[in-house]
Amino acid sequence: MEKEFVLYQEALQLKELGFDEECFGQFIDDGKKFHWFKPNMTMVELHNIRGFEHRSHTNSMCCVGSQCTAPLYQQAFKWFIDNYKLRYKIEPTIGNKLELFILDGISWVYIGSYNNDEEAKLFCIRKLIEIVK
Repeated sequence: MEKEFVLYQEALQLKELGFDEECFGQFIDDGKKFHWFKPNMTMVELHNIRGFEHRSHTNSMCCVGSQCTAPLYQQAFKWFIDNYKLRYKIEPTIGNKLELFILDGISWVYIGSYNNDEEAKLFCIRKLIEIVK
């Protein structure tokens, strides 16, 4: 299931761009460890997770320092659509490759060809981050 989550370096860059959505997991110890959030965790349980602090103005938790939440690829893609109107598509080719395209205004721009879905999603996130920066 962890392959459904954005990698640590990309998650940090998303955090720097302003990604602040609820997630099912977080990276701790500078990305060396992954921690799952249990459904319906109490505020006390959340407080006990290293790398989090309470935001009293929203009564929620956020990651601090080099700790960061671990968004699903699906969450990150939706965030790019909602915040930057950036869309992507990954299409299969005849040779069992996947081609990545990103919508640039009114036309689809070819980004590259990839061996599998995980590779295509990773490079898509990296390209979207690059575009926003």
